Amino acid sequence: MDAIHADEPPKLGLRERKKAKTRALLQEVALRLFREQGYSETSVEEIA
Repeated sequence: MDAIHADEPPKLGLRERKKAKTRALLQEVALRLFREQGYSETSVEEIA
């Protein structure tokens, strides 16, 4: 392996980038709803 590129993280494909973006958005929405209405009052359907 080239020493110049040894510390670079591997490039993600489009599918992996889209999955990561979706996971981040779901987490953001879930945390906002938990803050606004409480954990036990938040359903999975609301998050999705």
